[in-house]
Amino acid sequence: MRTSNRFACILGIALVAFGTSAFAAISWNFTSCPDATCTQTTSTITAKAYAWSTTANNGGTNNAMETAYLRSYGSSGLGVTNRDQQVGTCSSGEDCGEADGTAPEHAVDNNDRQDSILFTFSEAIKLTQVTIGWPASNTTSNDSDITVLAYKGLGTPTTELNGQTTGAMSAAGWKLAGHYSDVADETGPNNTADVNAPAYESKYWLIGAYNSAFSTAGWSTGNDYVKFLVLAGTQTTQVPEPSTLLLFGIAAMAGLWRRRQYAHR
Repeated sequence: MRTSNRFACILGIALVAFGTSAFAAISWNFTSCPDATCTQTTSTITAKAYAWSTTANNGGTNNAMETAYLRSYGSSGLGVTNRDQQVGTCSSGEDCGEADGTAPEHAVDNNDRQDSILFTFSEAIKLTQVTIGWPASNTTSNDSDITVLAYKGLGTPTTELNGQTTGAMSAAGWKLAGHYSDVADETGPNNTADVNAPAYESKYWLIGAYNSAFSTAGWSTGNDYVKFLVLAGTQTTQVPEPSTLLLFGIAAMAGLWRRRQYAHR
């Protein structure tokens, strides 16, 4: 075998052996956000947060989605104030404590209404962790159970969510990624829970206080209050490893060298 062919063969084997791709682990911190809108970009992937709550049926069965008001509390994270804050008089089924916006009503909660935050990403990610900045621990009256949903349907749920009930959301492609209890008592920085056991990949994640309508876990409800601070996930788009990029560079140089050898014959 000629030296040039032998070199090309060895290089080809090396490219197969080392030409794998890495999946990048990324986190998005929502400490510095203005009220109403929140956008964070890490490693070219942009995450945006939108507030939602089940206020669309005006005190009915409390399961129809409507836009709400996103609130930022610095290192405590993001909370939600739903549209019951605008109600002059409190009716049955409404979140009567929401109007004053005091703790714990300024959090993402399931007291009468079901508050959630829709996190959208510019690329699909596999969500792996959710960190809350508040509360620091559970109390005898307040809990910190959460529900995580991944969108696997067609279309854009940022517009389609409005007015949807739990049943309509499931039919549209929202999948339960899991219920997670007592996040405030988890170990790790700022109370972090490992999530998404089914390993869903999506650009759209709806994370809120525990919602038994998406299958029940048998936990108490109506007393969960949290603020979301950090999300972590895995980028599902393949990213070449540095060794792979180096080998491709060597391959290009080898190709040029062989062309020069033939040109001088």
